[in-house]
This record gives sequence, structure tokens and C-alpha cells, in this order.
Amino acid sequence: MVKRNIKLCLRYDGTNYYGWQKQSNKITVSGALEKAIQTVTCESVRVFAASRIDAGAHAYGQVVNFQTNAKWDSSVFPKALSCNLPPDIVVYDAQDMLSNFHARFSAKWRRYQYLILNSLHPSPFYRNYAYFQPHQLDIDRMIEGAAFLVGKHDFSSFCTRVKTIENPIRTVKLLLIEKKGEFISMDIIADAFLYGMIRSIVGILIDVGKGKKTPNEVKDVLEARNRKIGPAVRPACGLYLVEVGY
Repeated sequence: MVKRNIKLCLRYDGTNYYGWQKQSNKITVSGALEKAIQTVTCESVRVFAASRIDAGAHAYGQVVNFQTNAKWDSSVFPKALSCNLPPDIVVYDAQDMLSNFHARFSAKWRRYQYLILNSLHPSPFYRNYAYFQPHQLDIDRMIEGAAFLVGKHDFSSFCTRVKTIENPIRTVKLLLIEKKGEFISMDIIADAFLYGMIRSIVGILIDVGKGKKTPNEVKDVLEARNRKIGPAVRPACGLYLVEVGY
């Protein structure tokens, strides 16, 4: 009997989790979701995610798929699962997909956002949801440096686990930096991302905004393809998976 292939879309606050990927003796988002699915369907399942984001990072639009023999309409899944999940994880959509759909391997692009609180004083309300940076950042310089990262490149300098990556080539389709009040947002769309790539990109652009590096040094670091001279990663609290395209 062929099982159904269900696609779920979910949002979550990653503050209290050790990231997405299931780990022994640690609370993870996938672990909580698999437990909820098992409770609802009475089946042991494995979920596959579009992106396995870091501990403390968040998602507006994570996509997963899993297989099940459950007979009810797919519209039942969001409410049934959300009722069995912690309040910081919400399933908001479910669809039946063809058997060859895979949340990760079928994805064409991912969109992330990184949020910076660029203010003299930290906020108790955003301490888990934005990276606090008290030094006034020069947005124009950051935008100039970001332009070197758009396109198809070897991002080895921006990967924190480059030795485990077979192909470090990624295509960045958009890197948009905007300032709204005390917040700076960086939106980045790419076909896929290397481990630590986004937070490393944020790291070097913050250095450019602070005047510690020139915009042209972004190009130099990129072309060096050497993690030893790569930028420091910034905390995961400001990172959000926004959308996945198929």
C-alpha cells in the first residue's frame, strides 16, 4: 500500500530549541513535530525539512514532508498537530503531494531574513529575536559590500563546516538591506545555503557597516575561498527562515 506524502508549512519560535535537526537528549523542532505526528496518526514517522536551521533561529515558513497511512483530509492536519505541539510551534497548512516531492531536494530557493537592532540600548523584548548592535552602521557601505555576494560563487570563506561540503558553489539571487527605525533587515534569497553562510555574511557586512572593513574587502574574502580568513558568525537569534520556493 502506497503511503500518502504530506507537505506541512509551519512557523516557530526557535528560542527554546537546539535547532531543527533531531538530537538525542535535546529538545529540537523536528523532534517535537515527529512526536505530535505520532500522537495524531499512531505512526512512527520521519519528517524531512526544506532547511535545517540553527539553534535559536526562527521560521515563518518552514516546509516539511512525511509519509502516512492516515485517511483523513489534509485540512485536518494543521489543527490536529498544533493542538499537540508546544505553543511556540504552529502548523498552518497541509497538502497532499506526489510521492516524489521532497521538502529539501524539491526546493528551488530559500529566503531568509536577519534582523539587527541598531540602537544605543538593547531591548528586553527583542533579546531573542534580533541581534543587538550598538555601533551605528553605515547602510550605504553595507549595500555596496553586499553587491559582491550576489550571483553564483564559491562561498567556502563563509562556510563554518567547509571540510564536510562537497560543493561550496551557491547562487545568491537577492541580498537586500533596509533600515526601518532602529532595525536593519537583511533579506537573502539563494538556491541553497552552506552551514553558517548567512550568519557569516551578516558578520562581514556588519564589519563593513562599522568601518572595520571596506566594501571591496567583501570581494577579497569571497574570492579567497578560505574559511581561515572568513568572518565571524553572528548569533542565530536574528535569523528567520521566511519562505521556500518550489
